[in-house]
Parts: sequence; structure tokens; C-alpha cells
Amino acid sequence: MPMYEVEHVVPLNDSQRDELAEFITRTHTELFVAPRLFVNVRFTDISQHFTYVAGKRWVRVVGEATPEQDLHAIFVLGAIVAGREAGFSVPSAGEDMEWMKANAKAFQQKGDAGNKDMQELVEEIKTRKDFEGVM
Repeated sequence: MPMYEVEHVVPLNDSQRDELAEFITRTHTELFVAPRLFVNVRFTDISQHFTYVAGKRWVRVVGEATPEQDLHAIFVLGAIVAGREAGFSVPSAGEDMEWMKANAKAFQQKGDAGNKDMQELVEEIKTRKDFEGVM
């Protein structure tokens, strides 16, 4: 499932990371009609890295963000060729609904066996209107 990697040069506290991760997760699940369980977000402070744009060094950011330091680019790179998560093959982009329908019984069984992640997944599938007909 998706791995969003947020590289930042401005320090982020726990609350800011939590809020950004929630926003990214919510946005992904709404745009791609996907369950929350499989959205991964990783934060990396790259303030000690040297980044070059058009052959010119981007000035290291220190302290509070200024308008020049605001988010200015988002890149979506590649596609998952193959993968497994939580014991399930990862679906191709855009095939989440078919994948959920094909695996709904297994999600329920794992949830019934005590897997809390699967319990949350089943509950989400049952309560979200855009997942009607999956279970």
C-alpha cells in the first residue's frame, strides 16, 4: 500500500507530524477509496542533507518557516510492482475495491481471531458509505 515519505527541513513536533499524517491518510483514503490501515507515512528530517535544485544548493532552513520555505513540491514516484502487507498481496493502484471484496472474508476471520488491525479494518469497511457492498 502507499508509503508517503515526508522530507522536511523545518523541525516538526509530534503534534504537527500527527496532524500531517492524519491529513495525508484521510486524503488518500478519500481520493482512492482505500482503507486507512494500509496508508503509511514516514517523516524524515533532512535539515542536514544537501539538496540541489537546477544545480544550485538549496539554502539550509533554520528556525521558523518563512513563505519561501513552505511546501513547494510533491512528487509521486513509481508504482508498487509487488508486495505483501498484513499477510495480503498488495493491490495495484485503483484496484482497492476489488481487492477488498476478494479479501473481505479473510479480513473478518482475522478480526474474529483477535487481530485488532483487522477488526478496525472490518469496522471501517462496514461504516464507510463508499465501501458499501464490500462485506
